[in-house]
Amino acid sequence: MELRAEVFQSINPLLDDESLMQELLNLIKDLVSKRNKTKHVDTDIQHDSDEYIEANLREAFKELKAIKEGKSKTRDFFEVVNEL
Repeated sequence: MELRAEVFQSINPLLDDESLMQELLNLIKDLVSKRNKTKHVDTDIQHDSDEYIEANLREAFKELKAIKEGKSKTRDFFEVVNEL
């Protein structure tokens, strides 16, 4: 509640200047757009859904097949750990 009041108090001085109000409006629209995109991505990918699991398994099998065929190379476990 305090944060909301602080936001409104910060905006109040900008209401006298038309160009600042337009800039503020653009910023608010950008923030809302980013929030909506984030929500859309979160609802599109359900990590426990059958489709998500199946897609990840298919990708893993493709990678494994490429490794077996020599089209892709793997790295030693200890090499990766040493990088970290």
